[in-house]
Amino acid sequence: MIVISGFAEYAIEDDSKFTKGDRHSIGLFSKNKDCPKNRDALKSFVNQLGWGSIMFTHIEEIKDTETITHDILRQAFKRASKNGQSFVVNDLPIRVH
Repeated sequence: MIVISGFAEYAIEDDSKFTKGDRHSIGLFSKNKDCPKNRDALKSFVNQLGWGSIMFTHIEEIKDTETITHDILRQAFKRASKNGQSFVVNDLPIRVH
């Protein structure tokens, strides 16, 4: 399983969950190991959901869920194992102090 992670800025004005201009961590779990294709597909998909200023910072291969300690990421891994890929957004915005 390949995991591509990074950040994106929310770009839609009215939304009950996210605030325009806030940056959030994003990630894609994918069975497809073609990283350039995955990055392009993820960028297009995330952009269609209302996110902009997308930056990818890390690509990693994960072999099993035992290496993942966060429950939501573990669930994303399982969804990707079943469906081929899974997209994750951290609900909490990134705050720089």
